[in-house]
Amino acid sequence: MSNGLDVQINGQSLKQLLAAPPKINDQANAVCRTLEIKLVGADGLNVPLGKQAHLWYGGKRWFMGFAMKREFNSDGTISILAYDPLFFMKRHKDDWLFKNMTGNGIFSFLAGKVGIAAGPMDSTPVLPTLHYEAAPADQVGVDILARLYQLTGKKYWYRFDPEKGLIFFERKLPQKAWAFQTGINLTKASYAESAEATVTGIKLVNRETGKIVLKTDTASSKEYGYRQDMQEVDKDKAKTMDALAAQMLKDLAKLDVTMNVEGINPNAIMPQLFSGDVIYVEEDFTQIIGGYFIKDITHTFESDNLVQIGMSVTEAPEVPKVQYEKATENPSSKGKKKNKGGSGKKKEEASTPGVYTDEMKKVMERYGQ
Repeated sequence: MSNGLDVQINGQSLKQLLAAPPKINDQANAVCRTLEIKLVGADGLNVPLGKQAHLWYGGKRWFMGFAMKREFNSDGTISILAYDPLFFMKRHKDDWLFKNMTGNGIFSFLAGKVGIAAGPMDSTPVLPTLHYEAAPADQVGVDILARLYQLTGKKYWYRFDPEKGLIFFERKLPQKAWAFQTGINLTKASYAESAEATVTGIKLVNRETGKIVLKTDTASSKEYGYRQDMQEVDKDKAKTMDALAAQMLKDLAKLDVTMNVEGINPNAIMPQLFSGDVIYVEEDFTQIIGGYFIKDITHTFESDNLVQIGMSVTEAPEVPKVQYEKATENPSSKGKKKNKGGSGKKKEEASTPGVYTDEMKKVMERYGQ
C-alpha cells in the first residue's frame, strides 16, 4: 500500500475515478462515521451496496465500513455513502440482560452481538443488573455511558477505530495534544453566541398529584427576558421534581455557543482525529485559545499530501442522558413472562461476553476488521 490516497470498494481501487475529494464525517451525536465518495461514471464500474469500503492515506487505513447508499447524478457522476460498522449498532434491536457486568464488559458483549471486532477498552466498575426490552444496541450503549457517569463521575465514550475495532475509553485531557495555530495550520475560526434557545424558567407539572414546581433564573431573565419551558412528569419523578427542575434550568438558562475551526494536515503530519479527541487551538480574534474537545469533524482529502480539516469544538464534552429510566427494574416483577421475544428464546444474559459461536465468528469476519 502506497503512502498516498486510495479509496476502495469491494477490493477495487477507485482513486482514478474520483470526481471530488472524498470526505470522512464524524459527528459526536451520530451513531457512526461516514465516508462520502463521488465518482465519474465509467463503463464496467460496479460499486454494489453492502460491500466493504476503505480509505487509505499515509500508509494507514483511515476508514473501514460498508457502502450503504448510491446515487446516480445527471452530470454523469455516482455518489456513494459508506457507514462504519457502528451502523449495525443502530440496526440491531433485541432484549438485553446485563448481570454483574462492567461497562467495558457490556460494550465487548454488544460488539460481539453486532459482529464488530472488539478493541482496547478501559476498565470500569460493575454496574447494577440492567434490563432492556426491544432496545437498539446503540441506545443501550448511550444508556450505559450515562449510568457510568452517574456511578463514577467519569465521562466514557466509544468509537470504531479502523485499525483496532470498537474501542471504549474515558474522555479526559491528555498531557499532549495536536495544536492548530494561526499562520501554521489554522486557516479559519469562528465563535458564535445565540440567546434564541435560552430558557429562563422551568415549570414541571405532575397531573396525577397536582404538584407544580417553578424555577426561575433571575439574572438570565433580566438579561434575555422571561422564557418558560413546561413539561409533565410522571409519578415516579414526583419526589425529585425540585432537583429535576433545577438541573434543567442549569442546562438551558445559558447562551448557545458554537466554535468552529478549520485547518490543514499536510503530508500526514498529524494522525487522524476523531470526535471526542482533544486539540489545542490558538486564534486571537475569536479568543478560541486553549484545549478543546472535538464535537464534530470532517476530513476532506484534497490530494496525496493534503487533508483539509473542519471541526466544531467544545470546552467540555456533553454527558449522555439516561435512555431507559426503568432499566434497573426486573420485567418479571411487572407480571410479564421472563421468556420474551418473537422466537420465544430467553433474553441475552451477558455474564460471559467475548465467547462467540462459530456462526457469530462468521458475522464478525464480515463486519469486523
